[in-house]
Amino acid sequence: MLLIVFAFILILALAGIVATIAVLRSGSATPSSTEPAVAAAAAAAAAGGLTSRACVSKRRMPRIGLGVYAGQEAKGLNAGFEWRYYTMAELSPTTRGEYDWSTLEKDLAGAHSRGRPMVVRIQDQSGTNSGDDNKSLLPSYVSQPNKVTVDGFVGVDWSSADVQQFELDFFTAFAAKFDKDTRIAFLQVGWGFWSESHLYHDGKDHRQHGVNYPTKEYQAKFVDHLAGLFKCLTFSFSIDGAFSGLPLDDLRYGVFNDSLTAKGSSSQDTYYKQLNFAERNKTQPSGGEFPDSIKTPFGEASLLERVKQYNVQYVFANQQREDPNWDSAVAAVMQT
Repeated sequence: MLLIVFAFILILALAGIVATIAVLRSGSATPSSTEPAVAAAAAAAAAGGLTSRACVSKRRMPRIGLGVYAGQEAKGLNAGFEWRYYTMAELSPTTRGEYDWSTLEKDLAGAHSRGRPMVVRIQDQSGTNSGDDNKSLLPSYVSQPNKVTVDGFVGVDWSSADVQQFELDFFTAFAAKFDKDTRIAFLQVGWGFWSESHLYHDGKDHRQHGVNYPTKEYQAKFVDHLAGLFKCLTFSFSIDGAFSGLPLDDLRYGVFNDSLTAKGSSSQDTYYKQLNFAERNKTQPSGGEFPDSIKTPFGEASLLERVKQYNVQYVFANQQREDPNWDSAVAAVMQT
């Protein structure tokens, strides 16, 4: 009787081994209920969509070349990504704790259909020539007791505890939704004009910590909060944050430079040095933008050297789409 039982167990074990080998050869398997993350990633890969990634580390720094504005076909151009601002009011318009990601989702799907990831920037205050500089870019339900203006432009009331908590809550929700979404290559954050971490206008710095700009203590808290949230997706601030109160010894965020030019480079060198760029860039990304005013910059060897010097992995270059040297700039960013 014991021999019969042993033989039966042996047959079952052999059958299991054969079945496992067959599954491995076929490249598919029915996932265990204890492995939902792995199953979801496998399903996304099988469907051809880059919508989920299993992450051990968030040190993900792809080189994606030059980018265009979200929705641009850019036919004939080697465009590596699409880029867009999204206001907090746009993504959480009416009800506290509820978020409307539909616009962002639509843009992500469109870019993905063109074979491109996106670089996303979140904005709580407009620039000085954005067309929406006379209104708040925070949801109306966020309490701002003090009417803050910055040289005539609508600002943010950073004395408000509600503003401070809302921004933390916003990124908690954003991370829960998009941290593992590979359609987003890089996230850009910050405060002030264009989320560039400054309030310069007409040659004057209008920044007042705790009034129209977050305090240094809050900035450190914010960085720590995001570093705890994002396990896959990196987040970056403008290099202007070097002199606006960012915690400079915290190496958990990347940087971007929205005025990537050869002209004035010596002053920008100071910003990068202040941010301990050499050490920071070992684990965090470096991005940039060519200014709109320069339509054909790519013939300047000095500019492309700057791109290489600061190991810039992605550059928004929507206004330079007609530059005949586009491919040379792509090669500089891709370091090919």
